[in-house]
Amino acid sequence: MECFLSIGGIVGHMTLVVLGIDALEPELVDHWDLDNITLEGYGEMETYAYTKDRPLTPEVWPIVATGLGPEEHGVTKGNTSEWDNPVVDFASNFTWFLSFRMRGLLGDIVTKTTGADHTIPETDAESIFTGRDRVVHNWPGVENSDWLRKVWATANPGENDTSEDEFDRSVYGISAQQFAWAKEMLSHPATVVGVHVHLLDMGGHIYSNDEDRLRKMYEWTDEWVGDILAAMDEDDEMLILSDHGIVTPWSQEEDADYGEHSWRAFSSSTTGHRPEDVYDVREWVEEAIERFEYEAGAEVDIPEEQLKELGYI
Repeated sequence: MECFLSIGGIVGHMTLVVLGIDALEPELVDHWDLDNITLEGYGEMETYAYTKDRPLTPEVWPIVATGLGPEEHGVTKGNTSEWDNPVVDFASNFTWFLSFRMRGLLGDIVTKTTGADHTIPETDAESIFTGRDRVVHNWPGVENSDWLRKVWATANPGENDTSEDEFDRSVYGISAQQFAWAKEMLSHPATVVGVHVHLLDMGGHIYSNDEDRLRKMYEWTDEWVGDILAAMDEDDEMLILSDHGIVTPWSQEEDADYGEHSWRAFSSSTTGHRPEDVYDVREWVEEAIERFEYEAGAEVDIPEEQLKELGYI
């Protein structure tokens, strides 16, 4: 019995690239005079906090994608990281007072001794990435959320300390894969291509008082945006978003310490207009792609018996 998978195509190959650049701070974009990230119009975007005093990454990105608040999309601080073992998950509720590093060390011990693992839940709600003509990689609370754990782990070296060079090697390496994925997707038919990159958030926490290293991260990100823009066709569009900014000596905020999340989210687009609130992004995206026409393309003939024999399926 043969199984067929249909691969879709786009008439005119028009694509909207949505780059979710976590903690991209508007004031630092201006401070370092970045050219590519600003696109054809940029500025601050209203963001939102639900269970904490400041915006929380796993809560805000599902808002961006679905247009729904945390009480509706279901990903909140209480379940942004949960263990697959119910006993371990219950016990983890009593470690909130420990430092991030200590909780990480305990987590490593628990994983090694019990085999339990922790995950980031994902919403069941429809989003801007719902549909066969739309693809997404690493969007917290929506798709491939475990990639966020990989980035968080760069600040949790386990039993050993980590150097700045080791930290940079890890976070740049992960981020390069994500930007490169978005660029590659432009070679394949898709209406919406979305990816989330956590580099500036981790860099903002670690290097909030180190202008040289943080500026390098922003300029590196700006270069990647330029590379993706250069790969886009004339009819393609780009939308860049952040869930919040970051407080530094060059982007201060009242009653906030360096390294804390700022209330300044970011948006820019190639269309000349942009969403100004995290709750408005989904509607903005749907309106932007109305002119993108989708039709099914050729079908792939999958040799099911052969792949079963090899253990692939």
